This record gives sequence, structure tokens and C-alpha cells, in this order.
Amino acid sequence: MKLREIAAQAIEIIKERGAEGINNAELAQLVGTPKRRVYDVIAILKAANLITTERDGSGTRIYWTDESQELQQQSNGTSFVASKLRVYTDGSIYNVANRGSEVVIELDDQANLLIETLND
Repeated sequence: MKLREIAAQAIEIIKERGAEGINNAELAQLVGTPKRRVYDVIAILKAANLITTERDGSGTRIYWTDESQELQQQSNGTSFVASKLRVYTDGSIYNVANRGSEVVIELDDQANLLIETLND
């Protein structure tokens, strides 16, 4: 399953859970993917301010946020600030790192990346 398909399913489930939120392990089970792939999705959604997370005794609980911000592209063309992003690639994503308020997506050398904003 491609990361974008995992993300689409995860977003639907997180939205459905509303204020209750969902545990990351349960989300991985419902989507049918390893937790490490859910962590990739969580990192991107968190950096885009689409979700908030909270550690509890059973792992990480994920909550959907419904804040909207406009996309702002910086002059170098590779940094974005938005509340909702959709990320596509024709190659492989080999690392997604959540570094506080930013997410770094590392692709293979031949991969192209398309980032699109989502409106409610």
C-alpha cells in the first residue's frame, strides 16, 4: 500500500474519532499497516497542523484539528507552511523526520515531489 493511500485512510479514521481521538497502534491495525508507516503519516499531518498528539499510558493518542492556514511558499521553493497538505511522489520516501515544528521528507535521488494544499 502506498503512503498516500495509508494517509487517506488514516485521515478518515482520525476525523471519525473526533474528540475521542485514536491510539496510534489501533490506527495502524485499522489501516492494516505497520506502526512505522503510521508514524510517517503522523509526522506529516502534525507538521501541517492537521492533528495533535498526546502521550498516554498506551502509546500516542491522535486528535484531528480543523485549523486552516493558507499555503506560504518560501523563496527557495522547498519549504511550506499550511494546515493541510497532500504529498505525492513518483519515487520512494526513505525517511520522514518530525523535528519539532517541521517535517523533513527525504526522497530517493530520482523522485519528484508534488505538494498540494487541501481545502475543507
